Amino acid sequence: MTMLAKLKTFEASRYSIFIILLVVIVAASLLSPNFLSGDNIFNVLRQVAVITILAYGAMTLIIGGMIDLSAGRSWPSPASWR
Repeated sequence: MTMLAKLKTFEASRYSIFIILLVVIVAASLLSPNFLSGDNIFNVLRQVAVITILAYGAMTLIIGGMIDLSAGRSWPSPASWR
C-alpha cells in the first residue's frame, strides 16, 4: 500500500480525540511556561493516582464478570459536600 493510499484511508474521526488532546497540550505549553515542567506533571500524576487505582479495581471486577460499582459511592463527591 502506498503512502498516498494510506492518507486517503485515514479516518479523522477515529483519531480526533488524540488530535484534540495534542492541540490542547501544545496550546497550554505555549501559553504557560510551567505547563510541561516536572513539578506540574508530578502534581497531575499525584492527583489522579487514587482515581486510577479505583478505576483499575473496577475494571478488573467488570472483566472478571463481577460488576461492582460501590467504589464510586464510597468515594466522596463534591455534590455530597453540602
